[in-house]
Amino acid sequence: MEEFVEKLKGAHILMFVGGFSSGDEPDGSAKFIVNFLRNEKVKEAVHSHLKKKRLILGICNGFQALLKSGFTSLWRDSGFNRGGFNVVPQ
Repeated sequence: MEEFVEKLKGAHILMFVGGFSSGDEPDGSAKFIVNFLRNEKVKEAVHSHLKKKRLILGICNGFQALLKSGFTSLWRDSGFNRGGFNVVPQ
């Protein structure tokens, strides 16, 4: 977790991908990603990333994890999405 927090400081894009790492069940890998995002240090690092107006991308289960962890409401409330928050259908 500490390594993630340090590396995120220099990143411009944070991306969470999905996939079938946990089988083809609802939320598959999203469950693991959400638990990772709920770690206090990770959560603070992601908040800081958003405050710097840097990008976050979630694909498949990665997007589900962002929704379930509440980070999409931070985008809405931060003014980051002025000009549009886009959800691209699969």
